[in-house]
Amino acid sequence: MNIRELSYLAAILVSSSALADTTFVIDAGSSGSRLFEYQYHHDISSEHGLPVIDEQIQHKDIKGGIQTVKETDLNTYIDSLFVETKTIPDHLYFYSTAGMRTISATERNLVNQRVKDALAKRFPDADIKVKTITGQTEGAYAWLTANYFNGAFFNSQKTTGIMDLGGASTQITFETNTGDDLFNVTVGNLNFTLSSTSYLGLGQNLAISQYLNQAACFPKDYPLPNDQLGTGEFGECAEKVEPLINDVQSVNTKSAQLGAGSDLYAISGFFFNSSELGINDSFSLSKLKETGKHFCSQPWEEVEQGKTDYKLNPHLYAGCFNAAYQYTLISKGYQLTDDTNHITPIRELKGNAISWTLGPVLAPDL
Repeated sequence: MNIRELSYLAAILVSSSALADTTFVIDAGSSGSRLFEYQYHHDISSEHGLPVIDEQIQHKDIKGGIQTVKETDLNTYIDSLFVETKTIPDHLYFYSTAGMRTISATERNLVNQRVKDALAKRFPDADIKVKTITGQTEGAYAWLTANYFNGAFFNSQKTTGIMDLGGASTQITFETNTGDDLFNVTVGNLNFTLSSTSYLGLGQNLAISQYLNQAACFPKDYPLPNDQLGTGEFGECAEKVEPLINDVQSVNTKSAQLGAGSDLYAISGFFFNSSELGINDSFSLSKLKETGKHFCSQPWEEVEQGKTDYKLNPHLYAGCFNAAYQYTLISKGYQLTDDTNHITPIRELKGNAISWTLGPVLAPDL
């Protein structure tokens, strides 16, 4: 390398360092909050104009949705988010999702203002934004995160859609030029047209809360709140949940249709349920149906005593409902098939956690 090349490289490094930033993004979900810390710089030689992520740190979850926190406990709740970091952020985005969408606008605005005041006292020099993002934005942020980490933005390759299943809402987002309610997203020097649809009430926790006494949706002999026992009938459960999906929420008519041959990542609840069923690496709708039927038919006493192949956890009782619900949502609601679409449940891409939280770093004006 000659002197001229070394001088140019030094200039790039100095410029990149000068443009280094740290952004904290807090995912204030329906059942808890978590802090993501992003350290990054801007490569002025990049044709795409995308930030380069130097480090991504996910800190521990704080239990309880922000909408449930009493005013007297707010400072303690906020302080607990930052126990594991000593970094002073340049930007701090406290973005709440479906849990806050379920409360009134007046109450929501009051909570957000209190949160912003508390954060401003802690980080007086930071650029602070506190808001409840729409489901459409949440879906778009998750799509941005996934396609940044899979390299699609850097290599000009076909993007991958994403399905996200949270506690209170579910989203599906993909690139398309056809359908209603499309919107444009700019990230760096790139522009995309997306369909992003969110359904408040179809998150896993809110959905199952409406079927707790539906015997077909729980493992054989599982004790229900009404003192009946589960019967573990996957097919019957799938029939019972479809009205919620298509009659109440009209998923089969609201969502833009994903084109044949389009791929999707399935994250959050989709990933965790397929992990419990042991099908992450061999996921398909037919496999979900097959393994869901098998789990539903297992005697709950044997599952609870660890006599089956399923790893015990506090949420395992919901595995029958979750499998039937997800199968119906994907096949009857989104109308995806094994023949036309490839779905991959993921938690990470290339060692990077996939959530929506990188989105505000990539597209802060969305």
